Amino acid sequence: MTEFISVPLKKPSDVDITKPLHNVIKSTYSTASNQKDYLECIIDLGKLRKNALWRAFEKYESSLEVIYRYYDQICVLESKIPANEVQIPFKWKDAFDRSIFGGKLSLTISSLAYEKVCVLFNIAALQSSVASTQSLESDEGLKTAAKLFQQSAGIFNYLKGNIMLAIQQEPTPDMSPETLEALSLMMLAQAQEIFTHKAIHDKMKDNIIAKLAAQTEELFSETFKLFQKEIFRAFWDKEWIPLITGKQLGYRGMSEYYQSLVCKNNKQIGEEIARLEFAAEMFKVAQTKSNRLTLFEDYYNKTLQNLTEVKRDNDFIYHERIPDFKSLSPVSKAHVAKLLPLPEKFSSQFQDIFADLLPMVVHNAISNYESRKSDLVNCEIAKLRNLRQLLNGTLASLNLPAAIEDLSGTELPQSLIDKATFIHEAGGIKTLEKTMNELPELLQRNKDILDEAERMLSEEEDSDNHLRLQFKERWTRLPSGRLTEQFKINSQKYRGIINNAISADKSKHMEFSKEQSSSGSSREQMLCKLALAYDAFKEIKNNLQEGVKFYNDLTQLLIIFQNKVSDFCFARKTEKEEILKDLTSNLSQTDASDSLHIPSHHKDKARIQVSSYLPYPTHDQGMPIPYGVQTSAPYPNYMPPPLPTTFNPYATMAFPTQDFNMPFFTIEFANSSGSCFFKADSLDDIITGTREKLELPNADYKVVLEDKKTKVDDDFIEYASQNPKEIMKLFMMTHDESHNINNNTKDKESIAPSDEAQTSTLNSTATSSKQLNLQSGVWNKVCPDLMDKILKGEMIEFTEKQQIVKKIAKYMVYLKDTKRGTAQKIAEIICKTYPRTFADKIEGVEWNDGIATLRTSILNCANYKTGTKKRKANMDNDEDENEVRRRERDNPRNQDEYGCTQYAPDLPSDENIKSQEERRLKLIDLIALTCNVIV
Repeated sequence: MTEFISVPLKKPSDVDITKPLHNVIKSTYSTASNQKDYLECIIDLGKLRKNALWRAFEKYESSLEVIYRYYDQICVLESKIPANEVQIPFKWKDAFDRSIFGGKLSLTISSLAYEKVCVLFNIAALQSSVASTQSLESDEGLKTAAKLFQQSAGIFNYLKGNIMLAIQQEPTPDMSPETLEALSLMMLAQAQEIFTHKAIHDKMKDNIIAKLAAQTEELFSETFKLFQKEIFRAFWDKEWIPLITGKQLGYRGMSEYYQSLVCKNNKQIGEEIARLEFAAEMFKVAQTKSNRLTLFEDYYNKTLQNLTEVKRDNDFIYHERIPDFKSLSPVSKAHVAKLLPLPEKFSSQFQDIFADLLPMVVHNAISNYESRKSDLVNCEIAKLRNLRQLLNGTLASLNLPAAIEDLSGTELPQSLIDKATFIHEAGGIKTLEKTMNELPELLQRNKDILDEAERMLSEEEDSDNHLRLQFKERWTRLPSGRLTEQFKINSQKYRGIINNAISADKSKHMEFSKEQSSSGSSREQMLCKLALAYDAFKEIKNNLQEGVKFYNDLTQLLIIFQNKVSDFCFARKTEKEEILKDLTSNLSQTDASDSLHIPSHHKDKARIQVSSYLPYPTHDQGMPIPYGVQTSAPYPNYMPPPLPTTFNPYATMAFPTQDFNMPFFTIEFANSSGSCFFKADSLDDIITGTREKLELPNADYKVVLEDKKTKVDDDFIEYASQNPKEIMKLFMMTHDESHNINNNTKDKESIAPSDEAQTSTLNSTATSSKQLNLQSGVWNKVCPDLMDKILKGEMIEFTEKQQIVKKIAKYMVYLKDTKRGTAQKIAEIICKTYPRTFADKIEGVEWNDGIATLRTSILNCANYKTGTKKRKANMDNDEDENEVRRRERDNPRNQDEYGCTQYAPDLPSDENIKSQEERRLKLIDLIALTCNVIV
């Protein structure tokens, strides 16, 4: 059976589309006349997405129909909502990253267009998989395979020209235009291959089959050229290029084979023999290049059989001269396979979930119509109000209608009574005052919503700029400034609306105060003022009601705006975390020799000191190990204990990647109310600065936390400098005062209150107060983010575990307790309390509890910090310990070319490096003579 190549699928990630999509639809159609809650439709879309994207890995024709429906649905939805406002962080992994846990290369973009192109890629990949499984013995299977391969080629070709417009940033390698071009051409070649099989299956003429095979060979040749590019060498599946090469050569042989049959029918015996010889050679080379001995095996056997028969006939009957193959005319080609364009609808059973939603073009037209109608009505109403005010002013100047009423009596005119009754029923001045007092609250609410939205945008942009400055060209995502331009424009528009509303509120307040203070002296003037007050009351009341309605409507708009900003910031945060994860993963896998440059003075020093010694072997971890010891040495061998992979005390420390920021501290003295506030980056700076500012006498001081128990050291200051998030409050006291406080406490060993919850489980199994103090002293130096990961049972990075090991070792050295038993007990407690974090795992499979690894790491680090190293006991060596230390001091250790200390085993008293080197050379000569090996 013919073997075809199928493209792997991109791996999607689950994402919540309900809330962001609901916010977009709600904000877009908030002013529609037939408002409807589309939450159920959005939930159905989420189910369809999950079903379509994960069923695609089943690689059946039914899976194609499901993913077809999802693609058609998002295409229709894209035309019904503003796609640029959809803030859903779609994450897709590279299709060609074949790591155990899925693709490591991934890209997260908050764009519906990115989701579309990724789904379209998976449609083309799934079509290639389904086409590869079709039976070539049936006419239906051949038609289906040809159609799917051509559709797949058309989709890849479409993506090649539209991918950059859709995502507007650097894609993953599988979506690069060069990759898509190669995949499109490969699918087209396989479609042409299907047509060749179809011609053979239908028993067409030999010359037609030869032309189809020749075109197939040409397409595979062009595919091979693209796949051989340098950028793709380690990219494709290792079986693809040999198979493509084999097919190219095989179809070249097939075209010559069928052309030889044409020559046979035309009695061209010599040309037939030449073409059969070349075809046999092509088939043989195709099997060799493809590493598949059965590839074109039937045609190879038929070619050999025909060649044997025609040679025999030519030798005995025809005696024709066999021409040179290069002199023969090439086989003409027939290009049948073509790139099929994208259909308007992939699925024949598609039903729009959002059928009630109008397309954006229609919705915008309706919105424009409603806006123009509202503007026209408001303009006419404004004209009517102006004319009414003009009429009321004219009537008031003529003292109408009071002038035509009887003003001489003691009773009020009926018109004033009616107006007074209306004002009374409307609530009077208290209603106006109440509404007037509500306006500032409504204004403040809107300002707070807008301020919060602007704050989120500002924080997101600052974070993006900071990371861009830190990672430079590796930070490849679009800048926030470009993406938030429309948000900032809308924010400024809303800010202008609020400022105009503030001016309007002031004018209303002034008008209200003016009418409130007006009065008249005579009866006639008083009646006139009362009539005007009625008109002013109605006008102010209407204005205040419009103001309240305006603020409430503005609140809805601002909430929608804030939701959009929130969705955008969440999507950008998710994208940022994914990029940071990839960057840190790449950095952790990068060889230190590629990223760190050794200073020139180290290189010079290493050259001078090491030039007289032969190079020594290196451990597979890349660290120096003891050298110069031979298995035949007359003294016991020194076997260094294997260092765990989780800690390398000889490794060069990484350069800092962030600017150093000194933290802020508030220092209070224990026996005074004085305090001071300043920056510091060491414990000495804190003590010296506090003494100077508070004018304290010379004494032996110590600095503690707020509990006045936990002592602050330089490690704490270093941690604070790496996390300068808040001002830290510290206390300074003398050692005598500290002793009095400790005598009043119940426990001799102190644990910070903030750490009790974290260390209660850990300390419950401790057997000694010294270990209890050690553990509590270590955990309060671990950063909160790392501590949260440990408490949650999450896996931590190598650098994070190295940080914990260094803290434990440093604190053991501080307590002068670096015994193996202490390290063993601490390792047991930590690994049993947090087994999911500290267990030894290989590719996610737990193979050990991690106690031995953690204990060895702690001991190695502690010994490295103290400058000591455990020595193997030697019964023949009874040297005094002081003599050994003196010899080590007098003979300082050398450094290699990387600046690392060369560690060598302790030699017997009658040996030195020179005598040892002489022994080594003699052994090499002896081995060379014995084994006849030239060294």
